Amino acid sequence: MEIKNIDCRGCNNHCPLTVTVDENKKVTDVEGNCCHRGIVSAKRQLEPRVSLTMLHTNDSIRTLNCTGCSNHCQVKVTLKGKKITKIDGAGCRRAVISIRRQLGLPADSPFQA
Repeated sequence: MEIKNIDCRGCNNHCPLTVTVDENKKVTDVEGNCCHRGIVSAKRQLEPRVSLTMLHTNDSIRTLNCTGCSNHCQVKVTLKGKKITKIDGAGCRRAVISIRRQLGLPADSPFQA
C-alpha cells in the first residue's frame, strides 16, 4: 500500500486528497474530498488507462470513468474484440465518444447494441 497526496480535479474546489493505492496501482481509499467526485478524480489521475493491447479477441468487460461531461460516471464497457457491445452506467449520451477515445478506437468504430 502506498499513500499519495494529490489535488482533486473533479470540481472547482480542488480539494487536497489523501489516496491509498495498492500494489496493482488500484485506488482503494480516498479521503479529503467534499464532493462525490474525489474517487473518480483519483482514479483518473493514478490508475493506468486501458490500451488497445489489453483488448482480447473474446468478450471482456472493462470499468472506465467517462469523461464526456462533468459527472465522470463509472461505466462498465463490454467488448468483443475491438467492438463495443454494451455500455452500462452512462449518465449521458457522450459516453460512447469518451469510451472510444479512452480505448484508442476510431470515432467511427462500430457500437453494436
